[in-house]
Amino acid sequence: MLEPNLSIPSRRALPGVLMAAWMWAGLPAAVEVPPCPLDKTAMTATGTTRQEAGRTLAEYRCQQGHVYWIAVD
Repeated sequence: MLEPNLSIPSRRALPGVLMAAWMWAGLPAAVEVPPCPLDKTAMTATGTTRQEAGRTLAEYRCQQGHVYWIAVD
């Protein structure tokens, strides 16, 4: 089996890179996205967020284009 040839600095940087990618996506890991209520397909985040009544909402769309705003906080 081949082992990756990662130097020590890159191994230390990996958690930071993963955290930056997670923050760039703008989505908490704990949010479980339900399927689309209309056609039961998976929904994906568009990256758009908004504030409403003190809550952060993220926009999700299914493959058919149905749009839902889901609380992420």
